Amino acid sequence: MNGFTIRRRDPLSSALYFGLGGIFLVGGIINFADIGWLTPLLEPFMVLLAVLSLHSARVPRSKIFLAMFLLLYILAGVVLAVVIRKANFLDFFQAYKSFWYLLLLIPISGARFLSESDIVRLNRFLLTLFLVIYSVKKFFLEIDRPIVLTENNFELLLVCMVFYLACLARDRIHIGEMLALGAIVFISGSRSSALCFAIVIAFLLVRGRLRRRDLLAIGGLVAAVIMGAILFQLRAGAGGVENIDRVRFFFVFTEAISDWHWWNYLFGEPRITALPQWACNQLSAYRGLFSYRNDGTCYSVILHSFNMRVIYDHGLVGLLFIVGAMWRMMDHVPSRVRLCFIVLLIANGLSVSAINSVYFALGLVLAVGRRVGADDEV
Repeated sequence: MNGFTIRRRDPLSSALYFGLGGIFLVGGIINFADIGWLTPLLEPFMVLLAVLSLHSARVPRSKIFLAMFLLLYILAGVVLAVVIRKANFLDFFQAYKSFWYLLLLIPISGARFLSESDIVRLNRFLLTLFLVIYSVKKFFLEIDRPIVLTENNFELLLVCMVFYLACLARDRIHIGEMLALGAIVFISGSRSSALCFAIVIAFLLVRGRLRRRDLLAIGGLVAAVIMGAILFQLRAGAGGVENIDRVRFFFVFTEAISDWHWWNYLFGEPRITALPQWACNQLSAYRGLFSYRNDGTCYSVILHSFNMRVIYDHGLVGLLFIVGAMWRMMDHVPSRVRLCFIVLLIANGLSVSAINSVYFALGLVLAVGRRVGADDEV
């Protein structure tokens, strides 16, 4: 069976397979004006998947305890940040998104609902859709940073994750699909996506004994590294490294935590604490990311980088907890696959939201919901 075939499916498999594909297809077609308004549908879509998975999920006791801890941590945050400190709930939600997503992933991780052929077909669909839309927007509409639903730093991480899982499902690297993904990343102009593409190829190459076709993938890895260097230089411009916005965010972050004590590094700022006003003033060009209170304050979300945001809001302990929870969530997945996703988390987190983004969370849904050894052809 090829394409988006109709066969007998359970509701959870149908929701993910057709729902995710449908959102990207419809959103990609109507979003030629770069509106991006379908992205908010992905979060209630994840809630729907979690609810549907409750029917068939087999969740071990350890994951139930993990869910209870996550829920208590979120509720404690609501009390401290929203009730006591009067923070806006939407500002709180932004700071705690990764924990919300981990909580939703727990029932999903107990349901093996997605066949390997589903992942392969979804990968082909996304690669085709992204290549067509990115090419049209870049070369015909002259849009410098083309998108399908939202900023390509976010959505291409999901595409890289789906490509990786599809290669694992077939136990081989499909060279044509690798070239398509490489072209998409280059057209996008996204440095973080080039890094994630290189990471995925590297992990695919170390999955076992190299085969003849894998030698071509080594060329893809080298090309990804060169591509990243070219994009880095092009985006840096004449101002050099200091002209890169993420470098500016890092300097603001290090100055903001310059008076931290050791316990701040471990647990972050009190829940939730705005950045110093001077930092908000320096980053006023990103006023769209200021607090929902509209009082001129800003929170860690304005730093863009997940790594900086999670350390500021939750400390190194919070970061390690997220990594550990992800590892536990994928307990049925081979260690090298789990390690690849952790590396993608940190790499993408250097630039944007990583697991604070619904796109990374959906990639985890595919990983934990994958039913290994499915019956149909891939």
